[in-house]
This record gives sequence, structure tokens and C-alpha cells, in this order.
Amino acid sequence: MGRCHRCGHKHYQCTCLSGCNDCDCPKQIKGKCVFYQGANLDCLDVTKGDDYDSILVALNDIICDILPPTGLSTIVNSCSNGIVVTSNTVEDVTTYTVCLNSDITDQVDENTNDILAIEACLSDTVADLVSDSIEITEESSDSCGRTLRLEVITPSGIPTYDGIIYNDLDKSGTTGSGGVQILKSFNNNYVSSSNISVGDEIRYQIIGQIDPSTLGADSITVELFNSNTATIIDSTSYSAFNPDSNVLSSFIFKGEIALQSATSGRHTLEFVANEVMNNSFGNASTALKAYDIDVMDFTGLTIRIKFDNTSLSSSGNNYVHKLMVEVRKKI
Repeated sequence: MGRCHRCGHKHYQCTCLSGCNDCDCPKQIKGKCVFYQGANLDCLDVTKGDDYDSILVALNDIICDILPPTGLSTIVNSCSNGIVVTSNTVEDVTTYTVCLNSDITDQVDENTNDILAIEACLSDTVADLVSDSIEITEESSDSCGRTLRLEVITPSGIPTYDGIIYNDLDKSGTTGSGGVQILKSFNNNYVSSSNISVGDEIRYQIIGQIDPSTLGADSITVELFNSNTATIIDSTSYSAFNPDSNVLSSFIFKGEIALQSATSGRHTLEFVANEVMNNSFGNASTALKAYDIDVMDFTGLTIRIKFDNTSLSSSGNNYVHKLMVEVRKKI
């Protein structure tokens, strides 16, 4: 057993000629076989009797969990060359200086203002359009947005109309030639134009005046006519004015045809005049008729008003001022 001058360990065998560079450990000992025999180290979580390997693992965990220093500050400045970040540490405080080009900061401000303006605008816009009768399609588009086209969807099948479909307000008078004269009439295909069906009604109103003098009309007639077959469906005449009267007489006809089937209906006709006239119900200034018509053609129904002054040679003051027709749909 010799002493190596450079190594200085008595128990190591070495040649001394090589300056202890060739000194070898006599034996390797595993860390788990080396035990700590000192006092407990609370901060390191080491107690007496812990092996070397366990102590190293505990130290490694402590070092990995150490947080970076809390002394940190950031300064944002303006500069002319894009974005630059520099740092300066004094003791435990590190100061980072961020340099932003003024064009960048100006653009950030502008974008922020634009976003705020867009948000305010969007709050007042329509979020969605919902409709079963309007179709929305894209007409065109460019960088500024899209142009949309709104169109009403054409309904399929036969369109349905409800309300006044004809209203003739022109004054029509008899001529001096005498005979039967049709002053107003209206022909219509109620099936194709109004999709008329059972329970619906065709209503009409006729307003006019008659001269009951010797120059007046012999009679006034309301007629339902089939234009497809050129036949009369129904005809109601009023005549024989009060012979004691020689004043102008006004009258109103109010008629209704309620559909009972596709080819039949109930015709109701009310007559009101300011003079007594003869009709199928007797002499009166008012009259009402209501009865069923078994055969009607609603694809060519004509409503017309006729004057008959066969026995006269002058037209007198005989006029029709109005013929109005409407369709009422059953709900």
C-alpha cells in the first residue's frame, strides 16, 4: 500500500510514476447501496438512511419545479423597422422592450375601429329571411358583396280569387230604335278564373233607372245566360209601372248564386224600386225570388240586364249605371 503524491489517498494502489493518472477505484458501488447518515434535510426532502439514487431523484424534481423569476416588465415602443424585442436584466428583474413600427400600430387601431363599426352595423341587419311564398336567389356577386333577387313564387294549379272581379260604372242607355236592348252584360269562366267550388257564391248588383212615361221601357229583365250553348238559364222581368206615376224610377237588383254542385246552384234575386212594378209575385216596389237551378254551366255564365221598349219609338230616360260582380269563397 503506497501513497500517491498527486492523488493523496493512502488506500489507493497506484504506481506513482504516472502522476496518479492511472489510479483506479478499487471497486464500483451502486448508488442504492450508499446511504445518507447525516441529519434530515427538510427542504430537499432527504432523511437519514435515504440511498444515493433516491436523493438524486428528489433533487431533480425540486430543480424542475423551480419557477422563473417573478421580476418581469414589458415596454412597448414605436420603431421604424417592423417588430423588435430586446431584454435587459437587472438583478432579478428582466425588462422586455417590444418595438412596433408605427404603420403596424396605426393599422391595429384602424382595424379595431372597423371591427367596432361592423359589429354595430350587424346588430341592425336582418339575420335571416323566412318565407313560403318568396324565392331568394343570387343575382351577382363581387368583392363588395352579393346582389340578391326576391321573387314571389307562382302558385301551382288554378289561382283562387275572392272579391270583386268585375265593376262596370259607365252609364249605358237605350237607343231610340226600340225593341229589346242589352245594356250591360258580363261573361266569365268561374272555374278557371276563380276555381269556384261547392259552397262558393257569385254575387252581382245592378243599379239603373227607368222612365215610366209613354216614352219609357215596357219592361226590365235580369237574365242568366249560358254563352257556351247560347241558351237562357234564368230570366226575371219587371214591368207595368204604376200608371198613375210619370216620374223617373230608380231600381237596384241584388243577386246571389250559391253553388250546390259543379253544375247546379240556388239563385236569389232581390229587386228594390221607388215605383210599383209588376212581377211574378204581384205588383210591388220590392220583390224577392229564390229557387234552385238544376242545370248551370259555370264555365260560360253571363249576367246581363235588358230593356224592352218594343211598343215605343223613343229611348226615354232608361239607363243602367252599374253592373258589379264578385266571387265569395267558402272558408
